[in-house]
Amino acid sequence: MVAGPDPDARRRSLDQALGGVPAVVLDDAHRLGVEEVLAAVEDLQEDAVLALCLDPALPLGPVPGAVALDLASTGSCPVLKAEGPPPRSALDRARTDVAAGRWFSTARDDRSVVEVRVGSPEEAVVRVEQLVSTSIPRAFGNGPADVAVLLGPGSVETGAVLASFQGTAPRVLPLDASAADLAVPAAVVVLGPPGPGLTRALVYAGLRCGARHVSVVHGSDPVALGQAIASGPDRPRRTRLAALLTA
Repeated sequence: MVAGPDPDARRRSLDQALGGVPAVVLDDAHRLGVEEVLAAVEDLQEDAVLALCLDPALPLGPVPGAVALDLASTGSCPVLKAEGPPPRSALDRARTDVAAGRWFSTARDDRSVVEVRVGSPEEAVVRVEQLVSTSIPRAFGNGPADVAVLLGPGSVETGAVLASFQGTAPRVLPLDASAADLAVPAAVVVLGPPGPGLTRALVYAGLRCGARHVSVVHGSDPVALGQAIASGPDRPRRTRLAALLTA
């Protein structure tokens, strides 16, 4: 298994470790279930290596279990950690902090990530409209068509956000596992209250969406958010694979 946030760094680490040995690479392996990995093993040539590559901080896929993480946790396969480039911006540092289980802090001199606190869902809708229509275009030159609004569980309704725009509206999407596949210049992430639906992996996926800027809108106490990020990495596993591998 090769773990790290940067795909290029994962590939370099794998190439250095294999030294020319043929390999079948399953990237984004956090999405894969037991059946998909088993099929890859069955088709593997005798002299080849199967490499499961992933960013372990991202949300798990829709299938049960987490094959690569289970294999790593039981010592059933070697694990390579691929170090990416050092953080260059406040947004990079925020991603690193959340992936490690810490709530992030913002900097006045770097507006690549902004924390916006609100007192009610109604205020959250107002602030989202302001961010998309005024603040983000003024600071980064990206209009609503370049911005995605990601709504976390228990935050605000999609219809309420869309109704707040008089002209061009941004894409409004749920903050779920599919957010890891989204790449836009800027994103506004609206978090609901800390609870079972708010996981570290979802917040991390939201921070990964915006290439240049992410605004995080929430109405929670930062201490409670920090505890949720620290204690809830992702949804629980739903297979017995790890137990079977160690039996």
